[in-house]
Amino acid sequence: MAIITLNNNSLSSVTALPSGVGGKVLKVEKFINAHDVTTTSSSYSSFESFSFTPTSASSTIYFHLTLCYQLYGNATHTDVNGSIALVSEATGSDVTISAQDLAAVGVFNSNTGFYEQSGSISGSQASQGTSAFNINLRFKTLGSGRVRVFNTSNNKVNPMTLTVMEVI
Repeated sequence: MAIITLNNNSLSSVTALPSGVGGKVLKVEKFINAHDVTTTSSSYSSFESFSFTPTSASSTIYFHLTLCYQLYGNATHTDVNGSIALVSEATGSDVTISAQDLAAVGVFNSNTGFYEQSGSISGSQASQGTSAFNINLRFKTLGSGRVRVFNTSNNKVNPMTLTVMEVI
């Protein structure tokens, strides 16, 4: 097997990339949902909020949310739709970074059936300074039924985790 080198250095002695190659990761934080949450509301409501403090005013903040969710007929309907949104308060007001619609249409054979799926949403924004800001996760139904987001204790493949990375 060939030994990998970078600028004629062994991999273990490399402390930085050569000039002009890529950016620099300043900070990475991972947030994990502490509890199961459900909603039957057709209006967005926050189910989790995290605080993040950038280290540079000229950086870019990347967000990546992974989750396992359940759509349930709630004894009212066989088709259930919902939506998850990633919202930043970095500018002083709510800015939706990314949103994902969730759908389980025609998959239930009764109105008490449920559909579980895992997925992810991502987005980014320019840093708005070095002050702490909140990142809110919101969800809603799109008509009927119930949306549930799982935590880490449910042995699901993909419990809700938000990774925030600041790069320059």
